Amino acid sequence: MDQVLAVEHAEDEEPLISIHALTGESAFQTLKVKGRAKNVPILILIDSGSSHIFMDAGLAAKIKCKVHNAKPFNVAMADGNKVQGTKGCKDFTWYMQGEVFTTDVLVMPLAEYDLILGVQWLKPLGQVTWDFQQKYLQFQWKGRPFKVDMAPKPSLTWMEPNQIINALQISDASARNRAFVVQLSAIKGKTEGSLISGTEREDMQKLLEEFPEVFAEPTELPPKRLHDHHMTGQILN
Repeated sequence: MDQVLAVEHAEDEEPLISIHALTGESAFQTLKVKGRAKNVPILILIDSGSSHIFMDAGLAAKIKCKVHNAKPFNVAMADGNKVQGTKGCKDFTWYMQGEVFTTDVLVMPLAEYDLILGVQWLKPLGQVTWDFQQKYLQFQWKGRPFKVDMAPKPSLTWMEPNQIINALQISDASARNRAFVVQLSAIKGKTEGSLISGTEREDMQKLLEEFPEVFAEPTELPPKRLHDHHMTGQILN
């Protein structure tokens, strides 16, 4: 039988999302973990700097979570902004490193993660060991020690054009945290026909036609994000 984690919730406590949860940057008080929800891969952030348990609205729609209308709540962002939320999901179940967890969550758009486990999730666990050097979290779960290890760091992989096309067509949660670097360079002493084969040329053309918005020349500034950085300039005399 699965163990349900009873979380404490103060009605007058304003939910808070930390700057690290907003930007995806690592910090000593956060731990990135991989998990699954209804067989969908998810990226989880255990974050002592965030107050509540948040689930991305996109994930909720993908796994068909039974979202309900909640009492409107204002989420304080670490960058000073506030975002209002009105949705929640009861008894959300996910898998994390071989164990099953079930709890209530607040549902709202998240830019970097599928699930943020804040103090509301950490507090009922009782005594927790957080090893900042070895990057793991350990606590008692179902009467025995349970260890949560940090997800491995992403690595660089060389990919052929057709592999990039196949990767872009994957729509699981991991695609959100995938990036491609394409470098084009001229090679002296080579004719155009000897640079790439006919098959490679067809693959590249297919890639350009299938994702024109990716390769289009920018005509304006990037769209506004959940968290925008800015620099203050100063004119020197």
